[in-house]
Amino acid sequence: MNSIQDRLVVFGSAFCLMVLGYVVTRLCRRFFETHGPEFWSQFYRCFCCRHDPNQNGNPIIASMQRSRRRIESCLTKQPELIVDHSVTELRVGETTSFKVTLPENRNVFQRSSTSSNQSVHVAHPTPNSLLMLNSISIEIRKISGLSENISFIQELSFEPETREDFILVKYTVREAGFYEVHVAYQNVPVTNSPMLHTFLSTELDPEKTTLLRQSPMILILTVESQTMTIEAKDRFENFCRLENFSPSDFTFKVTNMDENFKDKIVETMAYDFTSESANEWGESKCDLQLHFEIFLPGYFRGTIFYRNRPIGNGAFDLVCLTPEENQIRLEIHKRPQDSVFHNAKLLAQNSEMQKSPTEVYIYVSSKAVVVKQFFLSIFPFRLAFYRVLPATKVDLICDNLESRLCTFTLRDRMQPKLTLEMESTNFRIFIAIFAHFLKQRLGGSESFENKQKFFQEEVRLAREDKNRDFINISVYRINLIDSSIAATKGFGVREWVRKPKIHFEGEEGHDDGGLRREWLTLLCQKLFENDPKGLFCSMGNSRLVHPNPHRAKIWNLRHYEFAGKIVGKCLLESSLGAFHQQMVNGRFSRSFLAHLIGSFPQHKHFEQDDPELHLGKVKYILENDVTSMEMLFQEEEYENETGILLKFDNFYRQLTSFQMVKIF
Repeated sequence: MNSIQDRLVVFGSAFCLMVLGYVVTRLCRRFFETHGPEFWSQFYRCFCCRHDPNQNGNPIIASMQRSRRRIESCLTKQPELIVDHSVTELRVGETTSFKVTLPENRNVFQRSSTSSNQSVHVAHPTPNSLLMLNSISIEIRKISGLSENISFIQELSFEPETREDFILVKYTVREAGFYEVHVAYQNVPVTNSPMLHTFLSTELDPEKTTLLRQSPMILILTVESQTMTIEAKDRFENFCRLENFSPSDFTFKVTNMDENFKDKIVETMAYDFTSESANEWGESKCDLQLHFEIFLPGYFRGTIFYRNRPIGNGAFDLVCLTPEENQIRLEIHKRPQDSVFHNAKLLAQNSEMQKSPTEVYIYVSSKAVVVKQFFLSIFPFRLAFYRVLPATKVDLICDNLESRLCTFTLRDRMQPKLTLEMESTNFRIFIAIFAHFLKQRLGGSESFENKQKFFQEEVRLAREDKNRDFINISVYRINLIDSSIAATKGFGVREWVRKPKIHFEGEEGHDDGGLRREWLTLLCQKLFENDPKGLFCSMGNSRLVHPNPHRAKIWNLRHYEFAGKIVGKCLLESSLGAFHQQMVNGRFSRSFLAHLIGSFPQHKHFEQDDPELHLGKVKYILENDVTSMEMLFQEEEYENETGILLKFDNFYRQLTSFQMVKIF
């Protein structure tokens, strides 16, 4: 029995040794495949090689520390995130880099023989290097304000001195704030990850610096000090810190609008600049305050300079009134707008001088400036109609202090230019009333966000005391536009402002807001689709649409009228709160939007409406003398599919550069 037991023990021990040897062999093979054949030579150098006697410090301790770090790097197989700490401040617009070191001696890259200590870019990585690169994920994102990921480039490199493989990551940030760098190897964060970086703004740029003004024409009083805020920004439109500029570098100049003394600086004024720091989304910013006071009434031009360079929108008109004149203006505002007029003398219309000054009457309302003339003191005749917009300009030609008469012009891009004469006090009151209505029309601010808030508040105030009950609308999904027009054919203003309850014929559903939103969304998609034969199309390769002059015959004016009502309905619903938010699913061209708000198209609109036309023709005409090119104003029409010339209308009119600029 004992011999049998001994044999079983020996057999079991041998079997265990065989299994253990097989497991050890597999582990060693996987170990060498991972770390490469240079592991034992590196291990020998770490413990057996002599230390360089020229190196400072204890050679035994230094050798032990290096050996420990190298073995930990080999055994843990964890990359490490390394940042150059010699750079104390990071600025936007500058290229920033960091290294991700990889475990040593893993045969990740093909070695490049070199004697320098500089990093060598590996042009031909091995398959293992590409596998390692795919296992490492890098993410750089902004954590302050709106979170966004930053693009970057990476290079696979090898440093011969330390025999380290690493990935060099380079990126550029254009927005100041706090950023996090996340590096993970096989979905596990590496050492020192995540890492926080703070990017600061650069030097102040006067072209990007903005003045927070309510209107391009500002009304002030002689006895009151005015305060205006300046947002100091760098070339990437980041808010500047106080150390980026000095308030003493800003200057404020007030000049006469009178053409006879156009560049004469007004000395009867005082100003001062003060700075104020604030925090926004954890980021520091500095707002500059301009305090000024003008002691005499008049019509002036104010300009803010930074180191003798005007800031972005720092030029504006100033209408300065005395307290007595301002009291007259306030009393005029209390009267009906159609009953108040200002007497003036018409001296010229365009370039034609009048044989004798003619008496005219100027009516100023919240929407327009109307100049009228009466025949036989009974029959009115409208000479010009100017909208209350920044495009309407009032230019002072002469302010005669002896006769107390002002000569000025009224002009815009479409109406005739009128040269008028008016008593000085009445002229300042007239300009002040125009400035008041212009500020009101712009919503008290020139920024889009403030204009949007003003518009929505005005809509809510107009509807807050009126109940909005429901109105049922039944439409067919297969013929959505025509069925919607038929269902709303008899709708007036009262019906359009009510809450629609939509029912799609042949479908089951109860409208609690979702069907209404779907109905408006589908209508906008079909009405404002970019279609060469539809209601709207684009110019060139642009995605912005405008009314299509070559639409199919099935579309007529009633479809455009219905499209306008749908846009108005979307704006109304969006103004009544977040629950009713309804966006207009259509991108209109800038020239078409200018028409909608009563402005006039300009050549700068082509920069977005038709970039190809702007870069190829308009920009060249504006920047060069084209008189010798014998250019003709002509219209060409091509077929969309084949590109065959269908129509060629030539006006046979040679244009000079001045005439081309005037047209655009």
